Amino acid sequence: MIEGPRGRVTDALAPSPPAGRSYDDRQIFDWPHSNCAGYKKVTYGFGAVTADQESQSNSGNGPEKRPRLHRLVFKCVLLAGALLVALVLSELGVRLLGLAPKMWRIDPGGMQSGFRVSDNPYLGYLYKKNLRRKIGGITHAATNSQGFRDVERNFDKPAGTKRIILLGDSVVASDEFTESIDDTISRQLEKLLAPRNIEVLNMGIPGYCTRGEVELLKEFGLPYSPDLVILVFVGNDYSNLNNEVGRASLPRTVQFFFLHSHLFRYLGTKYNLFQIRTYLGLQEVAGEYVWSIYASDPDRFWEILKSGRDSSATLRKHLEALNANPAGVASNVHAGLPMLKALSAEERFDVIIGIWPSFREDGIYDVEGFQSAHPYPVPEGRRLVVEELGEAHGISSFRFSEYFGRDYAARRARDADGARTPKTLYAPDEMHPNVVGGRVAAEAILTILEDRPHLLD
Repeated sequence: MIEGPRGRVTDALAPSPPAGRSYDDRQIFDWPHSNCAGYKKVTYGFGAVTADQESQSNSGNGPEKRPRLHRLVFKCVLLAGALLVALVLSELGVRLLGLAPKMWRIDPGGMQSGFRVSDNPYLGYLYKKNLRRKIGGITHAATNSQGFRDVERNFDKPAGTKRIILLGDSVVASDEFTESIDDTISRQLEKLLAPRNIEVLNMGIPGYCTRGEVELLKEFGLPYSPDLVILVFVGNDYSNLNNEVGRASLPRTVQFFFLHSHLFRYLGTKYNLFQIRTYLGLQEVAGEYVWSIYASDPDRFWEILKSGRDSSATLRKHLEALNANPAGVASNVHAGLPMLKALSAEERFDVIIGIWPSFREDGIYDVEGFQSAHPYPVPEGRRLVVEELGEAHGISSFRFSEYFGRDYAARRARDADGARTPKTLYAPDEMHPNVVGGRVAAEAILTILEDRPHLLD
């Protein structure tokens, strides 16, 4: 029998120590317990305890607890690794499929930015002048010395020359799916009009709304003495914000991932994560009009202006300017169109609105709320809001969808590109034209000019 400080353990229950070892060596042995189906542990030697006492002591942070902790840590590390691999694969997939919307970063003075801040609060920003891009190891001109996606132009109009200004946003700028300036709508149209000695100037800035475009014409377009201004209208022009201004005003962490992760940018814009769609001016349809979130809840916009950076001050001034509309004016479009008409009367040029469609997999549609979460096609025979607004101010309009529809039907009849959808054929992101889309748009404008010769009289 062995006696310890807490009682006795009988010889019947205690096995003999291994040969050559004493009880004082404090060895742990497995031994059968008469009341248990398995085995328990007992310690022999000075300070020995019973099996039940040893089992109780292991219920805390003892040796038997450590393997469980190690297994838990291992599972967490394994889970984190699997999640990281899944995110990396998803990021690569989004990049390869081109699902994330393309964007330019507005960062005054930033080397990677394609824009510069404008002192005019109605504009907010402009393209940088003499911007260059490298494509396939070759440097191409992206903007001219005046900061437009165009060839160099002189302010003085040559005798006997007519001038058209193509005014709009990224659709006119055509910097999404075209590499060369010569692939833009304006340059393709100018080539078609070359025998008639007509110049076509590109004044498109990505993200601009109608009021901003009219201000751009007023400040930069009028010195070129245009004979005709064609305003290319896109549904997101209802947003009372030149959208690109807001892109530098996201919270810093969100902005970092928005700029560097295609997966984050895709999910953020699709599902409005962290209110990204709100910051970018991508608003919902409210009745017949697309309202800026600023007009309904300006406090939500002021909440994002906390960083104190130059971009925040630019956005604040820009919003104050664009939203300082008279009572009862619903959007910047309602304010911008009468201003455009007034400028045309003062400067003696004509003006027409070209309405840009949405290019889907199943067809070409005129839509209200182009950039909202649920843009809806306009039923045949129903007029668009912008058509009614233009008519109210004496501005005629036409729909590009009619001409794209004819071109697509002709291609299918010839079985040329028969397997391609309108989206893949004309605008890979449903909005911005590629080279083919730009050519069809140029041909549509040419047809309009031939059918309405008074526009250039």
